[in-house]
Amino acid sequence: MLTCNSPRPVHLGVLAFTALLAGAHAAHAQATFMGLGDLPGGPFSSTATGVSGDGRTVVGSGATDLGHEQFRWTLAEGLVSLGDLPGGDQNAQARAVSSSGAVIVGSGVNGITQFATRWESSTGLVVLSGLTTASVAIGVSADGSVVVGAFVSPQGNQAFRWTAAGGLVPLGDLDGGGFFSGALGVSADGSVVVGISLSANGLEAYRWTSATGMVGLGFSPGFDGSSAQGISADGTAIVGQLSNSTGGAAYRWTQADGYIVFGTILDSRQMTAHAASFDGSVVVGEASIRGGAAAFVWTPETGTCQLQSVLVNDYGLDLTGWSLWSATGVSNDGRTFVGYGVDLDGHDEAWIATLPPPPACFTVSGDTGATSCVGGTASLSVTAAGTGPFTYGWRFNGTPINTVANPSAATATLTLTNIAAADAGPYDCVVSNDCSIVISDPAILTVCLADFNCDGSANSQDFFDFLNAFFAGAADFNADGITNSQDFFDFLNVFFGGGC
Repeated sequence: MLTCNSPRPVHLGVLAFTALLAGAHAAHAQATFMGLGDLPGGPFSSTATGVSGDGRTVVGSGATDLGHEQFRWTLAEGLVSLGDLPGGDQNAQARAVSSSGAVIVGSGVNGITQFATRWESSTGLVVLSGLTTASVAIGVSADGSVVVGAFVSPQGNQAFRWTAAGGLVPLGDLDGGGFFSGALGVSADGSVVVGISLSANGLEAYRWTSATGMVGLGFSPGFDGSSAQGISADGTAIVGQLSNSTGGAAYRWTQADGYIVFGTILDSRQMTAHAASFDGSVVVGEASIRGGAAAFVWTPETGTCQLQSVLVNDYGLDLTGWSLWSATGVSNDGRTFVGYGVDLDGHDEAWIATLPPPPACFTVSGDTGATSCVGGTASLSVTAAGTGPFTYGWRFNGTPINTVANPSAATATLTLTNIAAADAGPYDCVVSNDCSIVISDPAILTVCLADFNCDGSANSQDFFDFLNAFFAGAADFNADGITNSQDFFDFLNVFFGGGC
């Protein structure tokens, strides 16, 4: 019988979860669990459907006097309503959130029609541009720029991928069978979309990229249906459900291993995996059981574990009166879980549980920042002190930097070339070895716009050099494609406004 609270070997990829299963008695007091409450008015009811990659923002829906509204929860602000679209019934649902918590996607009712929505603080809750028929947004990239979901097209229900620049792009469906598809998840960089589609074989999970189009994942032996419910942020692991005439099994799929079918808990015959950590090493979901449901967590090391038992037995948390029905989201590091269940008062309530990190076996130090001119070059470095070998992964604003476009992002020294104003901001590095993962302190890149000649300082020579370039027609300071008076005014504003 699977035991989920006994010591396990350490394995890279499940490092963020090893403290949970290795006892970690000294860290018990650091583990936390709390119900998220509900929105004012109406019956007490809230459901969490997603968590940001950094584990700090939870999204979902809650009941009010008018119906259901989207919510956003943070430890500092608590449960805050995002409202609904104007007109019609109140029936809004937040379904996914960007890595930093800044962008939230879902659905709302405008009049009598449900539309896909996108929320950020500057715009509030709005319908995705380009949508005129019933739709829902279900997944969002790490930076919030790519949204996926489903809409009613002339052919039928169809998966879509949306960007602000390109608008809505229908993704089609798998060959054979009737027309039906939906997108249920997207990788952090927005390049890989997963979901479910009708095919010649029935309902089938798929993986989509711009290069391959929609490709079915098929089934594991003994099953005749599949759906992809989510994808790891790095795009390597797909999770969901395999089904047959007797029920359903949760799974993780990778190109290297194919389907890994999870074991069951509490004799469940219906299990679904909803979400995965950054690299897919921690997977969460729910199991249908007699009289209700139970949240589960899975890793390659431990197999399937009832999450509530792990929190109580391995972390000493007091969950008296609670029944954790479903785990719907997990943070990138695999330590923060969200979901919903029944609280000690018998209410349906959203919850969040956070586990302490395992102790690090090495330390990381690094640069605190760098300064560059526009078009210049800058380097940021980290140093790991301990036993290697180490792997490195640089991030900008919490989003991994593409190592194909910039191979230095996979080394101890990140080199940035042809720097633009948009490159300014915080950079950090995820460093790991075979026993731990450590994230460096942020290093801030400052872009000195007034250093026109890139000599390392903003002074009168930059002003004269800009004038020479301007009158030669080669001073497109604002990068709008032409040199004109606006470039002159923009440079003056920067130069006399403090330089860098």
